[in-house]
Amino acid sequence: MKKIRIASLLALSLVSVAVIIIGLMVISIPIYRSFEIEAGEKVNISDYLKKDMNDASFVTDMENFDAGALGTHTVIIKVKSKEYTVSLVIVDTIAPTGEPNNRKSAPGQTLEASELVKNIKDGSTVECSFKSAPDFNKSGSQEITIILTDAAKNKSEVKVTLEIEKDTEPPVFEEAPDKYFMVGDSVAYKTGVKVTDNSGGEVTLDVDSSKVDMDSEGIYTAKYTATDPSGNKSTKEVKIIVKNVLPEEVERLADAVLSEIINDGMDKKAKAKAIFNWIQRSVSYVNTGDKTTVVLSSYDALKKGKGDCYTFFAIGEFLLTRAGIDNKPLTRVGGTARHYWSIVNVGEGWYHFDSCPTFDHHNGFMMTESEVQAYTKKRGNQNYYVYDKTGLPEIVK
Repeated sequence: MKKIRIASLLALSLVSVAVIIIGLMVISIPIYRSFEIEAGEKVNISDYLKKDMNDASFVTDMENFDAGALGTHTVIIKVKSKEYTVSLVIVDTIAPTGEPNNRKSAPGQTLEASELVKNIKDGSTVECSFKSAPDFNKSGSQEITIILTDAAKNKSEVKVTLEIEKDTEPPVFEEAPDKYFMVGDSVAYKTGVKVTDNSGGEVTLDVDSSKVDMDSEGIYTAKYTATDPSGNKSTKEVKIIVKNVLPEEVERLADAVLSEIINDGMDKKAKAKAIFNWIQRSVSYVNTGDKTTVVLSSYDALKKGKGDCYTFFAIGEFLLTRAGIDNKPLTRVGGTARHYWSIVNVGEGWYHFDSCPTFDHHNGFMMTESEVQAYTKKRGNQNYYVYDKTGLPEIVK
């Protein structure tokens, strides 16, 4: 019985010693295992230390640490020669703040919610949104509420004053050319019409074509009315020229020309050169021409023997296509005037093809890319052969 009692006391003593040792070990760890900060705050090594120590530092690169990333992150610190893995908990419990950026704008000029708030402060990313959509077309003063929402969904509101100025200036027709069609065509009246407005807002374009008869040849008038967001209006009358020309007739005329200038014994390059030469000696350049369709413009070249650069491009495309020669259209980008030409492939790669005559008698037959660039540079600031290369095949350098 005495032996049992001694054994029990010994076991109890061992347990007590173990508890004391573990307690001392916990007490001896000089750091806190976890620390919580508000998003955007800077964390210091002293935040993890139970007492001041000069030989403690971060192993984790805290200079480049994203203090706005919410959640629990692993951080390694070093005390003397020992490294410890600890947790950094980043929370966001504070709503963002900002100041109103009161603005004036023209009718129809839309603004983003973020443009109406300044000096936004928060520890995380902040999104701006309208509490209710403002009316950017209504003249006068409006009080608008902007909602600021941070990454933790904390929200605040900022009241902003928006002044929509009164607009009395009507839209301007930048481009509204006369239109050419064939009898029976379906008409896209708004194609090629460009209208701008000082407000930058959307302009409504209405077309009165009640006096146009697409089933009869003639010259008609369509009335265009442009209305801006403030209700200012401007009008423009455009000639709608309807011709009794069938595509089959244009094809017949084109084939008659081809039968005179090419034959089966010629390769594609020789055929392309014959077409180029025929255009240059048979079509005269004038400042105006039908730009509605390749077919109608080709008809003018074949019947009237004159036209502008679009006419030269169109008859080139029409004849090249009828002759079985691959070609694609190009249009000048920028510059003070439009220009049209093609690229062709006669089996030797893609080259530029421009039969429109120039004052300096420039040779536009099968030009390489470097040649058109050199000629563009020679012509100065006209953007002569500047074009959009998107989706085009590679052109021989």
